[in-house]
Amino acid sequence: MTMAAAATSKLKVATDVCLVIEHDPIVLAKQVASVDLASNGRVIFGIGGGWNAKEMEDHGTVFKSRWKLLRERIEAMKKL
Repeated sequence: MTMAAAATSKLKVATDVCLVIEHDPIVLAKQVASVDLASNGRVIFGIGGGWNAKEMEDHGTVFKSRWKLLRERIEAMKKL
């Protein structure tokens, strides 16, 4: 995304769907903020909650509570 942002000046750069609950929110916030800064605010950050219960469990998330965790992490990322 950084390369695309550096090579263009008007195109928006975007993620497809980022499964936020599978990432450390501090690291992810820094990554998104860095690309947003490099692109002069042209980042579109697509997020999702996931659908694969086994995958969620592998990342330490209770499948039924993933939406609550997603909201908490997004709110934390915004503050960071």
